[in-house]
Amino acid sequence: MNRAQFLRLGIAAAAGAGVLAAPAAAALPVPKPQGDDVGYLSFGAVAELTSLAWYRAALRVRGFSAGERRRLTAAATAKRAHIQRINTALGADALQPGDFAANFPASSLVSRGRAIGVGREVEDLLVGVYLNGAAFARDSATRLLIGRLLAYDAQQLAWLRGLTGGLAGAGLASPATLEQAGARLDALVTTPSFTNS
Repeated sequence: MNRAQFLRLGIAAAAGAGVLAAPAAAALPVPKPQGDDVGYLSFGAVAELTSLAWYRAALRVRGFSAGERRRLTAAATAKRAHIQRINTALGADALQPGDFAANFPASSLVSRGRAIGVGREVEDLLVGVYLNGAAFARDSATRLLIGRLLAYDAQQLAWLRGLTGGLAGAGLASPATLEQAGARLDALVTTPSFTNS
């Protein structure tokens, strides 16, 4: 038996057992976040907004190749779509324009290496929280959305690590609580819509 025959045999067996999933074109379930699910998605919205701002800012930093700039541009487009998906799932709790804005230290964008460090930090926060949400979100459709976001951001984190010669992955990622990640994210955002009283 050659490899092609072996693979066909496996596919036929899976189909016969009803293991194969529905067609990819089937509609995905609509997230209905419950309890802490809202916290995972709310954090995701703010961190994705911060990430979007970073990808846009990184395009103004010298030292990125043309191919890297294409990847940065594509990631910014994806991040915008992620925010829209999360806001749709959050409904009335959606992030509003002006609620938060990225606030990167000026020194963090003076070189390619420093800029990548900030990008890695934000992607690491997203991966940690999404990993936690994928495990513990109560609504299965919300878990699926978080898992899809996790898959994307894990790829981006690996790419950013590779840009500076680091390993794409050094073992298993660790989940982060909303409190842990929120404290780190606070250093990179401002809340312009809230005035001091």
